[in-house]
Amino acid sequence: MKCSNVPARLAGSLSLVLLISTLAAPCTLLAQDKPPAPDRAKVVAAAREVMAAQTYCALATIDETGRPQVRTMNPFPPEEDMTVWVATNTNSRKVQEIRKDPGFACTILTTAKR
Repeated sequence: MKCSNVPARLAGSLSLVLLISTLAAPCTLLAQDKPPAPDRAKVVAAAREVMAAQTYCALATIDETGRPQVRTMNPFPPEEDMTVWVATNTNSRKVQEIRKDPGFACTILTTAKR
């Protein structure tokens, strides 16, 4: 941007101010346009609805080599606190993996169209 009416010593400063103003403006707008946080009760109700409509989930663990292992499971309906139980043999590889590394993931997907 060329500033013809601005002394040369101020032109660089003005360009910097314009750049900062341009970069800051979208951030200010984004902060103002942020949607309100969703109602927790509605989110939990929607999650329960999805979970009730599905038969299977994907349970992922980490094996002894550090690789993810994903298997299809048949979960029980969630408890009041959203705890999800699955039935399995206590001697299974997945139980051994969870005992060794308690980090795991369980995904329940819906294929319903909205």
